[in-house]
Amino acid sequence: MSVTGETIKFLQEWGMWTQVLLYDGKKSYSSYALSDEKALAEEFEGLKKVYVYDGEIMKEGHGRNPNPILNITFNDPFKEFYYHGSFQVVYGNLPKGKQELVKKITGRTYDEKEKVYSKTEELVVPMREEFDAIFEKHNLELKFASIFELNAYERN
Repeated sequence: MSVTGETIKFLQEWGMWTQVLLYDGKKSYSSYALSDEKALAEEFEGLKKVYVYDGEIMKEGHGRNPNPILNITFNDPFKEFYYHGSFQVVYGNLPKGKQELVKKITGRTYDEKEKVYSKTEELVVPMREEFDAIFEKHNLELKFASIFELNAYERN
């Protein structure tokens, strides 16, 4: 799976695939349908609810550095997780594997409708390690372009 696909999969599995737009230099991938653009597809690498657009959708208002491998523009909840180090999701919305991981890390059981909230290292740090491993695997490093934007570059 590509770094784009792995990033989307991570965000979907942790309930953060909302208000996110990725651009890989050729196509844009969005968590939401854009009313003024026609999507080429509504899935990507087997992942559902991914709106694929030809070219770069967000053209202005960004602190884009030259030639990133992947640009990630986002708002909450990913911003809360990555920038502020906190996380919140409804437990029942997580896939079973992630539910088991949350129970193992936090040492408690959750009701299906209960929100999992963490502003501590117990859950956010392992999630951040999982996210960062996606980019390490592809020999990429992440750099902030702004509070709402990350760029992935090849490691030197």
